[in-house]
Amino acid sequence: MIRRFRDQWLALHKWVALTIGVWIILNGLSGSILVFQRELEAAINPHLYRTDQAITGTINLDAMEQAVKAAFPDYWIVMVDRDNLVANESFRFQIARNGEAASYFTNLEVFIDPATTEILGSRPYFTFIKAVKMFHFELLGGRTTKVVMGFMGLAFLAMMLAGAVLWWPGRKKLLRSLRFKTTSQTPRLIRDIHTVFGVYFLVVLLMVCVTGLVVIFPQQSATILGIFTDATATARPTAPPTLNQNTPPSLNELAQTVNDAYPDSTLVLLLYPGPKRGWYTFRVEPAGADPTTNTVQVYVDQYTGKIADVFDPGIMPPARSFIGLWSVYSHNGKLYGMPGRVLVFSAGIGLCVMFGTGLYIWLRKRRLSVPSSSVVVLSQTDHGVA
Repeated sequence: MIRRFRDQWLALHKWVALTIGVWIILNGLSGSILVFQRELEAAINPHLYRTDQAITGTINLDAMEQAVKAAFPDYWIVMVDRDNLVANESFRFQIARNGEAASYFTNLEVFIDPATTEILGSRPYFTFIKAVKMFHFELLGGRTTKVVMGFMGLAFLAMMLAGAVLWWPGRKKLLRSLRFKTTSQTPRLIRDIHTVFGVYFLVVLLMVCVTGLVVIFPQQSATILGIFTDATATARPTAPPTLNQNTPPSLNELAQTVNDAYPDSTLVLLLYPGPKRGWYTFRVEPAGADPTTNTVQVYVDQYTGKIADVFDPGIMPPARSFIGLWSVYSHNGKLYGMPGRVLVFSAGIGLCVMFGTGLYIWLRKRRLSVPSSSVVVLSQTDHGVA
């Protein structure tokens, strides 16, 4: 079967690579950078990301909010986040100008010391690392280009499968096909590098590609997984929140409600209510649990202070947890610890090697396939004879 359709497999592998080759390189490099995004951001801007003292005791969200509002009265708060890498890290407030929708390109990012509520500094939200992240996930264009990314991901998946089919040497030559000789002549050496690198990184690249598609197409993924297992999504609050005649609860009170449900959990993200949602979204990492498999998202009514819904991998079907959480941490390798992150980082670099060697193979074959008579005619034309 493989030999019979070899030309078709080769055409698929070749033309997909040539069509989206630039995207493959840039997506591989950007993915490698994002594996260590948090560490890179903190290393580049330690004066913003790190404070003089460790976080101890209860975090006063209300005081930090008031400090940001006082310093930036013409802005509204979109979200608050932190990395939870070290004890002396700042909180990051993303703010947008009043009357304007939140935008990566116009928002500001304000860094605040949670111990003193002192503002450490501010900057445009759209930094180089943020641009890399936006390119990697949505080509800098929002939802529409994110879907385009998904279709290119499907094409990339087909290209990899075609390459695996073309590589398969049969059982007798399997071991020979898993290594290359450094003493081989350049064309053979480059061909071996292309195929061997591809085989060794195939499993990692398939994992990265499939999980990336799940992140881009969560609903479609749930439908497919639902054929085999329970992938029912949790029902996020959709009805308008119930108005409370009393004073709405403060952020600290809301945070305490979440902490009562998940004692000693660590807040890593807080989304403020927006035009289409009337609740706060708290993302917390439960105490003593691996955040890559147990991060919880809690939706709290902004008026009543009651929990409206939760995304909790501990009580959800595994397929749904995979779609909503584990796919993200598989995609960047964090689910498998530092070895997984290093593998994903290396696979992104390996994509560049594979594309470069594949391009060399294609150009060399193309040059060797040009008939000698064509070369003579071209030479005569150049001299005005023909």
